[in-house]
Amino acid sequence: FEAVMVASGLFLLRARIVFKDKSSSAHISSPPSNLNSSMMRLAQSSSNNARETMPRKQKSRRGMSTFGIALACLCILTFLVVVFRSNPLSVDASTNLTTSGSEDDNETREQKKKLVFIDLGANCGNSYLKVKQTKNLAGHHTDILDSDDWEVYLWEANPQLVELYLQDFEKKDPHVHIVAAAASTEDTSMTFYLTKGQDDLTEVSEKDKEFYNYACNPAGGRQPAGASSLDGGVARAGKPITVPAMDFPKWLQDLDITESDRLVLKIDIEGAEIDILEKMLETPSLDAICRAHPILIEWHSHLFPRGSDSHKKHENFKQAFRSRYEEKCKHPLDMGAWHR
Repeated sequence: FEAVMVASGLFLLRARIVFKDKSSSAHISSPPSNLNSSMMRLAQSSSNNARETMPRKQKSRRGMSTFGIALACLCILTFLVVVFRSNPLSVDASTNLTTSGSEDDNETREQKKKLVFIDLGANCGNSYLKVKQTKNLAGHHTDILDSDDWEVYLWEANPQLVELYLQDFEKKDPHVHIVAAAASTEDTSMTFYLTKGQDDLTEVSEKDKEFYNYACNPAGGRQPAGASSLDGGVARAGKPITVPAMDFPKWLQDLDITESDRLVLKIDIEGAEIDILEKMLETPSLDAICRAHPILIEWHSHLFPRGSDSHKKHENFKQAFRSRYEEKCKHPLDMGAWHR
């Protein structure tokens, strides 16, 4: 723009000089050689001047017209410079910005949504293997774990199972993450009861894995290490150990699962489920559970003597869970049973 302004200024200056030169030459005549000659030609000059008046006016108008055009061009260019500097988006810049914005939008739309499978109470990985092999949960949702895009989180508090089975999944698949902790409502440590009869299990050979109790077979029944528990009052409770516990509702919220993502939540944690679910239902800021489709739960009221306070507590929570979930989340609950 600066170059155009300079060129326009030179053009305007030249037009002004030409206009002045022509105007001057039109009005200045050569001085007469003597008075007599001038007088003699007076009559003739008067006649010629009359004939030259029109061409001079036309030349003057042409000069003024050229000057006016140059002045108008300069004004327009000045206006454009002012506008450009007050808003630095030229036509090209605007086009580039629009194109760049469109590309960013396309990239955002093309980004794959998060696919998350969480297994609370992963045991030896039998639940994960079952879903991965059949891609079927409770007769529906046949697309679960159907690609390598899924991120898998296997929660297990039993250190025997983590060391002897689950670590192999994590080593073989970068999308599998082991959370070696008990699911709780706070970050702490707690007493955990290994399965009676398997308290001192430290290794499982390939031969041992062929036996019923130690084979992690997704189609089988009882799994290795059975079903250890946080409750020492159940019949299967064996040796107590101390394990780390993590605030699962907070951990789940921190995953930042959005409405456009996919979350599948399986819960089988031997009676600890109601405290965790209670916290998520009661805390307004913990809404990540509302994005789980489906939720697969094994309820555990059967672990407690019928008619006991613990049995009643678990049964009452189980019966009210659907209505409380739908009241919080404002959409129907997609829930299936796991094992039972």
